Amino acid sequence: MSLPVPLLRNGHGVLAFFWVSHGGPANARTVGAPYCRVVVDPSHLADATFEAVAPDSLGVLDRDAPFRPTIGLGAPPGTRKARIAAFHRVSDHMLAFYEAHAETPERAASESSHLLVPYRRLFEELAIVALRPVYRASSPAFFLWLDAATRLRSIA
Repeated sequence: MSLPVPLLRNGHGVLAFFWVSHGGPANARTVGAPYCRVVVDPSHLADATFEAVAPDSLGVLDRDAPFRPTIGLGAPPGTRKARIAAFHRVSDHMLAFYEAHAETPERAASESSHLLVPYRRLFEELAIVALRPVYRASSPAFFLWLDAATRLRSIA
């Protein structure tokens, strides 16, 4: 399952995940195209929705092309599990923050270095590079907001 990505549905924050197939020997693992997206409201876990997805609907062109699962920038050796746990903690707060500031990346940039910087850094370290277009397609408005807020944050 992928990392969680904040998404607004009817103005309410939910999390989107997707499943991919993966496998192979440790030195040559491959990751397939996403085949299912899950959207869940953390306050109503029983109401999760599961959607079958076609690769082209999430920005991946070829369902059968294996991806080399290159992890983002990479976490230092021996820290990946701790970084994933940290990402999930930051994601919990990011969801509520995004819901409150989705229309105002300028305000988000001025108020949230404790969330924006760690979220962006951890996402860049942990996300499989080949699947980044899928993450962006899963919640395009969030990534546009995040790009604007972190850009504004770096200018300030």
